[in-house]
Amino acid sequence: MCIHSEENSTKDIESTKNLLVKKLSKITLTIDSENIEEDLLQNFSNILSSTIQDFISKKTYIGKTKQEKPVLIFKGKVKTDTPNCPHCGGNVHKDGFYTISILHLPFASMMVKLEIDKERFYCPHCKLLVIQKFSLKTPEHRISLMLEQSIKDMLEKNIFTMKEISLITGVCRNIVKKIDNRRLSEEKNQTLMQAESSPRFISIIEFFLKDVQKYVTTILSLETGHVLWIAYGKKEQVLYDFLDQVGENWLNCIECLVSDTNFEFK
Repeated sequence: MCIHSEENSTKDIESTKNLLVKKLSKITLTIDSENIEEDLLQNFSNILSSTIQDFISKKTYIGKTKQEKPVLIFKGKVKTDTPNCPHCGGNVHKDGFYTISILHLPFASMMVKLEIDKERFYCPHCKLLVIQKFSLKTPEHRISLMLEQSIKDMLEKNIFTMKEISLITGVCRNIVKKIDNRRLSEEKNQTLMQAESSPRFISIIEFFLKDVQKYVTTILSLETGHVLWIAYGKKEQVLYDFLDQVGENWLNCIECLVSDTNFEFK
Protein backbone atom coordinates (compact mmCIF):
# COMPACT_ATOMS: atom_id res chain seq x y z
CA MET A 1 0.00 0.00 0.00
CA CYS A 2 1.43 3.36 -1.07
CA ILE A 3 0.62 6.40 1.07
CA HIS A 4 0.93 9.71 -0.79
CA SER A 5 2.13 12.10 1.90
CA GLU A 6 1.64 15.89 1.95
CA GLU A 7 5.41 16.26 1.59
CA ASN A 8 5.39 14.19 -1.62
CA SER A 9 2.43 16.22 -2.92
CA THR A 10 4.33 19.46 -2.32
CA LYS A 11 7.37 18.07 -4.12
CA ASP A 12 5.18 17.05 -7.08
CA ILE A 13 3.72 20.55 -7.31
CA GLU A 14 7.17 22.13 -7.15
CA SER A 15 8.45 19.71 -9.80
CA THR A 16 5.55 20.53 -12.11
CA LYS A 17 6.10 24.25 -11.60
CA ASN A 18 9.83 23.92 -12.34
CA LEU A 19 9.04 22.16 -15.62
CA LEU A 20 6.54 24.89 -16.45
CA VAL A 21 9.06 27.65 -15.71
CA LYS A 22 11.68 25.89 -17.83
CA LYS A 23 9.26 25.60 -20.77
CA LEU A 24 8.08 29.22 -20.52
CA SER A 25 11.63 30.54 -20.22
CA LYS A 26 12.55 28.86 -23.50
CA ILE A 27 9.65 30.26 -25.52
CA THR A 28 9.41 33.77 -24.03
CA LEU A 29 10.59 36.86 -25.92
CA THR A 30 11.04 39.85 -23.60
CA ILE A 31 10.62 43.40 -24.88
CA ASP A 32 12.75 46.28 -23.64
CA SER A 33 11.75 49.31 -25.72
CA GLU A 34 14.97 51.10 -24.78
CA ASN A 35 17.25 48.35 -26.09
CA ILE A 36 16.01 45.91 -28.73
CA GLU A 37 18.69 43.91 -30.50
CA GLU A 38 18.61 42.99 -34.19
CA ASP A 39 18.07 39.28 -33.47
CA LEU A 40 14.98 40.09 -31.42
CA LEU A 41 13.57 42.25 -34.22
CA GLN A 42 14.04 39.32 -36.61
CA ASN A 43 12.19 37.04 -34.19
CA PHE A 44 9.30 39.49 -34.06
CA SER A 45 9.28 39.62 -37.85
CA ASN A 46 9.05 35.82 -37.98
CA ILE A 47 6.15 35.85 -35.50
CA LEU A 48 4.26 38.39 -37.60
CA SER A 49 4.77 36.39 -40.79
CA SER A 50 3.51 33.30 -38.96
CA THR A 51 0.38 35.02 -37.61
CA ILE A 52 -0.63 37.02 -40.72
CA GLN A 53 -1.21 34.89 -43.78
CA ASP A 54 0.66 36.01 -46.94
CA PHE A 55 2.37 38.96 -45.18
CA ILE A 56 5.93 39.40 -46.42
CA SER A 57 8.02 41.45 -44.00
CA LYS A 58 10.81 43.51 -45.59
CA LYS A 59 12.03 45.57 -42.66
CA THR A 60 11.43 45.78 -38.90
CA TYR A 61 12.46 48.75 -36.79
CA ILE A 62 11.53 50.91 -33.77
CA GLY A 63 9.81 54.21 -34.49
CA LYS A 64 8.07 56.92 -32.47
CA THR A 65 4.45 58.02 -32.25
CA LYS A 66 3.39 61.68 -32.20
CA GLN A 67 3.47 61.41 -28.42
CA GLU A 68 7.09 60.16 -28.62
CA LYS A 69 6.13 56.66 -27.51
CA PRO A 70 8.07 53.71 -29.02
CA VAL A 71 6.26 51.72 -31.69
CA LEU A 72 7.33 48.47 -33.35
CA ILE A 73 7.01 48.96 -37.13
CA PHE A 74 6.84 46.16 -39.69
CA LYS A 75 7.26 47.29 -43.29
CA GLY A 76 6.24 44.84 -46.01
CA LYS A 77 3.56 43.75 -48.41
CA VAL A 78 0.70 41.28 -48.64
CA LYS A 79 1.04 38.62 -51.30
CA THR A 80 -2.03 38.42 -53.55
CA ASP A 81 -2.77 37.25 -57.07
CA THR A 82 -2.62 39.84 -59.87
CA PRO A 83 -6.23 40.95 -60.45
CA ASN A 84 -8.04 41.34 -63.75
CA CYS A 85 -9.61 44.63 -64.76
CA PRO A 86 -13.00 44.85 -62.98
CA HIS A 87 -14.44 46.74 -65.99
CA CYS A 88 -13.36 44.72 -69.05
CA GLY A 89 -11.85 41.60 -67.43
CA GLY A 90 -8.59 42.08 -69.30
CA ASN A 91 -5.02 41.74 -68.07
CA VAL A 92 -3.49 44.60 -66.10
CA HIS A 93 0.09 45.78 -65.62
CA LYS A 94 1.87 46.81 -62.45
CA ASP A 95 1.94 50.57 -62.00
CA GLY A 96 3.83 51.22 -58.78
CA PHE A 97 2.44 51.17 -55.25
CA TYR A 98 1.49 53.36 -52.32
CA THR A 99 1.98 52.71 -48.61
CA ILE A 100 -0.72 52.59 -45.95
CA SER A 101 -0.16 52.37 -42.18
CA ILE A 102 -2.45 50.38 -39.91
CA LEU A 103 -2.28 49.60 -36.20
CA HIS A 104 -1.96 45.95 -35.22
CA LEU A 105 -2.04 43.85 -32.03
CA PRO A 106 0.43 45.09 -29.40
CA PHE A 107 3.46 42.97 -28.62
CA ALA A 108 3.29 43.02 -24.80
CA SER A 109 2.83 46.74 -24.00
CA MET A 110 4.52 47.99 -27.17
CA MET A 111 2.35 49.38 -29.98
CA VAL A 112 2.68 47.68 -33.36
CA LYS A 113 2.20 49.37 -36.73
CA LEU A 114 2.15 47.74 -40.17
CA GLU A 115 3.39 49.77 -43.14
CA ILE A 116 2.02 47.90 -46.14
CA ASP A 117 2.84 48.60 -49.79
CA LYS A 118 -0.39 48.31 -51.79
CA GLU A 119 0.30 47.64 -55.46
CA ARG A 120 -1.38 49.62 -58.23
CA PHE A 121 -2.30 48.04 -61.56
CA TYR A 122 -3.12 49.74 -64.86
CA CYS A 123 -5.49 48.47 -67.53
CA PRO A 124 -4.23 49.54 -70.99
CA HIS A 125 -7.66 48.96 -72.54
CA CYS A 126 -9.89 50.90 -70.12
CA LYS A 127 -7.19 53.30 -68.89
CA LEU A 128 -8.31 52.29 -65.40
CA LEU A 129 -6.23 52.05 -62.22
CA VAL A 130 -6.86 48.98 -60.05
CA ILE A 131 -5.72 48.95 -56.40
CA GLN A 132 -4.63 45.75 -54.67
CA LYS A 133 -7.19 44.42 -52.18
CA PHE A 134 -6.60 42.33 -49.07
CA SER A 135 -8.64 41.38 -46.02
CA LEU A 136 -6.16 42.35 -43.29
CA LYS A 137 -7.56 45.85 -42.67
CA THR A 138 -11.01 46.73 -41.35
CA PRO A 139 -13.18 48.59 -43.90
CA GLU A 140 -13.98 51.41 -41.48
CA HIS A 141 -10.64 52.19 -39.79
CA ARG A 142 -6.91 51.92 -40.29
CA ILE A 143 -6.52 49.03 -37.88
CA SER A 144 -6.16 45.30 -38.45
CA LEU A 145 -9.11 42.92 -38.14
CA MET A 146 -7.30 41.14 -35.31
CA LEU A 147 -6.89 44.36 -33.33
CA GLU A 148 -10.58 45.16 -33.83
CA GLN A 149 -11.47 41.70 -32.49
CA SER A 150 -9.26 42.27 -29.44
CA ILE A 151 -11.00 45.59 -28.73
CA LYS A 152 -14.43 43.90 -29.02
CA ASP A 153 -13.39 41.24 -26.52
CA MET A 154 -12.11 43.86 -24.06
CA LEU A 155 -15.37 45.80 -24.38
CA GLU A 156 -17.39 42.64 -23.85
CA LYS A 157 -15.53 41.77 -20.63
CA ASN A 158 -16.52 45.21 -19.26
CA ILE A 159 -13.36 45.58 -17.15
CA PHE A 160 -11.62 48.39 -19.03
CA THR A 161 -13.02 51.83 -19.81
CA MET A 162 -12.86 53.06 -23.41
CA LYS A 163 -10.02 55.38 -22.43
CA GLU A 164 -8.04 52.48 -20.95
CA ILE A 165 -8.61 50.34 -24.04
CA SER A 166 -7.38 53.26 -26.11
CA LEU A 167 -4.20 53.47 -24.01
CA ILE A 168 -3.60 49.70 -24.16
CA THR A 169 -4.10 49.33 -27.93
CA GLY A 170 -3.04 52.77 -29.19
CA VAL A 171 -6.38 53.14 -31.00
CA CYS A 172 -8.14 56.50 -30.79
CA ARG A 173 -10.90 56.62 -28.16
CA ASN A 174 -13.47 57.76 -30.75
CA ILE A 175 -12.69 54.68 -32.86
CA VAL A 176 -13.04 52.43 -29.79
CA LYS A 177 -16.48 53.99 -29.23
CA LYS A 178 -17.51 53.37 -32.85
CA ILE A 179 -16.37 49.74 -32.59
CA ASP A 180 -18.44 49.38 -29.41
CA ASN A 181 -21.51 50.83 -31.13
CA ARG A 182 -21.18 48.34 -33.99
CA ARG A 183 -20.60 45.50 -31.53
CA LEU A 184 -23.78 46.34 -29.62
CA SER A 185 -25.80 46.58 -32.83
CA GLU A 186 -24.70 43.17 -34.11
CA GLU A 187 -27.36 40.46 -33.93
CA LYS A 188 -24.87 37.95 -32.60
CA ASN A 189 -22.16 39.20 -30.28
CA GLN A 190 -18.63 37.86 -30.63
CA THR A 191 -17.57 35.38 -27.96
CA LEU A 192 -14.18 34.73 -26.42
CA MET A 193 -12.05 32.01 -27.98
CA GLN A 194 -12.88 28.61 -26.56
CA ALA A 195 -10.20 26.64 -24.74
CA GLU A 196 -10.04 23.90 -27.37
CA SER A 197 -8.62 26.36 -29.95
CA SER A 198 -4.97 26.51 -28.92
CA PRO A 199 -2.97 29.53 -30.12
CA ARG A 200 0.67 29.26 -31.14
CA PHE A 201 1.66 32.85 -30.33
CA ILE A 202 0.40 34.85 -27.34
CA SER A 203 1.10 38.30 -25.93
CA ILE A 204 0.93 39.38 -22.27
CA ILE A 205 -0.11 42.98 -21.56
CA GLU A 206 0.00 44.55 -18.09
CA PHE A 207 -1.99 47.72 -17.39
CA PHE A 208 -2.64 49.77 -14.25
CA LEU A 209 -6.31 50.65 -13.62
CA LYS A 210 -6.37 54.02 -11.85
CA ASP A 211 -10.03 53.75 -10.79
CA VAL A 212 -9.45 50.64 -8.67
CA GLN A 213 -5.69 51.12 -8.13
CA LYS A 214 -4.89 47.63 -9.39
CA TYR A 215 -2.87 46.05 -12.17
CA VAL A 216 -4.65 43.92 -14.75
CA THR A 217 -2.92 41.32 -16.91
CA THR A 218 -4.41 40.54 -20.32
CA ILE A 219 -3.40 37.53 -22.41
CA LEU A 220 -4.32 37.61 -26.09
CA SER A 221 -3.75 35.53 -29.20
CA LEU A 222 -1.46 37.15 -31.78
CA GLU A 223 -3.14 35.05 -34.47
CA THR A 224 -6.77 36.09 -34.01
CA GLY A 225 -6.73 39.01 -31.58
CA HIS A 226 -9.06 37.18 -29.20
CA VAL A 227 -8.61 38.00 -25.53
CA LEU A 228 -7.89 34.68 -23.83
CA TRP A 229 -7.61 35.74 -20.19
CA ILE A 230 -8.01 38.86 -18.03
CA ALA A 231 -7.11 38.84 -14.34
CA TYR A 232 -6.13 41.30 -11.64
CA GLY A 233 -2.44 41.30 -10.77
CA LYS A 234 0.89 41.57 -12.59
CA LYS A 235 2.74 38.54 -11.28
CA GLU A 236 3.65 35.35 -13.11
CA GLN A 237 0.95 33.62 -11.06
CA VAL A 238 -1.63 35.11 -13.44
CA LEU A 239 -0.11 33.12 -16.29
CA TYR A 240 0.14 29.97 -14.17
CA ASP A 241 -3.56 30.29 -13.27
CA PHE A 242 -4.42 30.69 -16.96
CA LEU A 243 -2.45 27.61 -18.00
CA ASP A 244 -3.90 25.64 -15.10
CA GLN A 245 -7.37 26.56 -16.35
CA VAL A 246 -6.86 25.66 -20.02
CA GLY A 247 -4.67 22.60 -19.49
CA GLU A 248 -1.25 21.27 -20.45
CA ASN A 249 -2.21 20.79 -24.12
CA TRP A 250 -2.31 24.55 -24.57
CA LEU A 251 1.19 24.96 -23.22
CA ASN A 252 2.48 22.31 -25.61
CA CYS A 253 0.95 24.19 -28.55
CA ILE A 254 2.40 27.61 -27.65
CA GLU A 255 5.49 28.37 -29.74
CA CYS A 256 6.22 31.87 -28.44
CA LEU A 257 5.10 34.20 -25.68
CA VAL A 258 5.82 37.95 -25.85
CA SER A 259 6.09 39.84 -22.56
CA ASP A 260 7.53 42.97 -20.94
CA THR A 261 10.84 43.13 -19.12
CA ASN A 262 9.12 43.22 -15.73
CA PHE A 263 7.33 39.89 -16.32
CA GLU A 264 9.50 37.11 -14.87
CA PHE A 265 9.11 33.41 -14.21
CA LYS A 266 10.36 32.21 -10.84
